[in-house]
Amino acid sequence: MIEDVKVAAAEQAPLNVVSKVQRHVVLKWTPTLESWVKLNTDGSYSVDEDCAACGGVPRDHHGNFLLGFTMKVGVCSILHAELWGLVHGLRFVLGRGFSKILIEADSAGTIEFLNKGCPVVHPCFPLVREFHHLVGQNCYIHWKHVYREVNFVADSFAKNGLRIL
Repeated sequence: MIEDVKVAAAEQAPLNVVSKVQRHVVLKWTPTLESWVKLNTDGSYSVDEDCAACGGVPRDHHGNFLLGFTMKVGVCSILHAELWGLVHGLRFVLGRGFSKILIEADSAGTIEFLNKGCPVVHPCFPLVREFHHLVGQNCYIHWKHVYREVNFVADSFAKNGLRIL
């Protein structure tokens, strides 16, 4: 009787079937809305040199390259470098009169700090505060996380910053 219960239970149990379905997703940079600027930024860190850099690329709604920037930020964390990229990029586009800006970054931690804030005692707090101060200047600014593959141009600028003497 016990064997019959075990067999019946086994027959009623759902089958765990794992199928391998491959999906190919094309990851590429896409232009923003008309009259908006898209700013892609990134940070880079060299373990060998214990040094970080940032870089970025603002483009118009046609995808036209406005100007790229790169900067060595010295000894700091990669999170600091990512935030420096956002702050410098935002200063650049605001300084040129743009007021509708979409920012894309491939650092989920950076985007989380911008969305939720960070503790006052955290070393990144001054940069997060500076970013939000810049955002408050009567403009439309949105930011979002993107995959690294979408952000490869900004990544190249950030890595170039490590070569600056």
